[in-house]
Amino acid sequence: MTDLSDMIETTVERIFTDHLDDSARRKVEAGGWHEKLWQALDEAGMLDALASGEDGRFSGLGDACTVLRSAGGHAIPAPVAETMVARWIAGACDFDLDGGAVAVLPTRPDTRLTAQRKGATLVLGGSEQRVPWLSATTSAVVLAQTDKGPVAAQVNITEEMRKDRKSIASEPLSSVCLDGVAAQQWVDLPKGDIVACEDAPRMLALLRSMMMVGAAERIVSMSVAYSADRQQFGRPISKFQAVQQNLSVLAAETAASAAITDAAVSEIMRRGEWTGLADAACARIRLMSDEIARITHQVHGAIGFTQEYALHDLTRRLFAWRDDYGSGNDWAQRLGTQALNVERHELWPLVTSL
Repeated sequence: MTDLSDMIETTVERIFTDHLDDSARRKVEAGGWHEKLWQALDEAGMLDALASGEDGRFSGLGDACTVLRSAGGHAIPAPVAETMVARWIAGACDFDLDGGAVAVLPTRPDTRLTAQRKGATLVLGGSEQRVPWLSATTSAVVLAQTDKGPVAAQVNITEEMRKDRKSIASEPLSSVCLDGVAAQQWVDLPKGDIVACEDAPRMLALLRSMMMVGAAERIVSMSVAYSADRQQFGRPISKFQAVQQNLSVLAAETAASAAITDAAVSEIMRRGEWTGLADAACARIRLMSDEIARITHQVHGAIGFTQEYALHDLTRRLFAWRDDYGSGNDWAQRLGTQALNVERHELWPLVTSL
């Protein structure tokens, strides 16, 4: 970790400690908005971390992941990753965005939104079924395809365009229809530009993976501490071999997920392009979230489900976040498709690169 990363982590940890507690999470889950937390993150420049790099389109990725790893560990109830990606795209396209939360579409690599030019106006088409935090925004950045190539656009989001519900973590989820919606701002994206149409869902998925890593690491810490404090039959439950085995599996799965996600971020920043390792990282943490949650709740017993204890804030978000921006099976299928499409002599290098 660099000195700058240390400074970012210290700053964002202080912000979360000062502004985020159980009552704040319950307020947001009930449909509220934590304006003081959002303002503190914005004023500290944390929402611009991804767009702050000056040495290529992915140069701010490391700083963004530092912020989001901490955010995941605090079970943050705010669309930080989404707004980071929106500002990253907006900065590349010279869009003007306000200081509020912004959604990004599409949310899945296999989704294709369309657009048509009608004179000087760009009219969008298509729909999305699972958009996190859309109801907390009034604006979205959209990457779409026209008959002349890809475009980036900014659109206003209204209540009539969306249908709202909540995830298992009580975070906002919406479906949205863009048919006939006119863009407020838009630009063409020629091949080789800083933003490609697949960048949005892949970046969103990778950043969500880092949030899941942060949540899993906090879960490990809580499980180890609780098992050392909880007494049963005259000794801490951490002294029992069965509990030790479970804790070792929990720590190993979390460490493996963190390692591949860190490696994916480093490789993307080094190469300046997406790699299969990022797809593998997105699959790994999503597929392991069940095991992580199962073990920690076995260790904690009944207290882990109580409203007053923070564990459920983390495990419910693991369950919700694993389906954001593609499930573990979706990302694993992408890896399988890559393997099927390479030449025979390229298969082993592909496998070993993951």
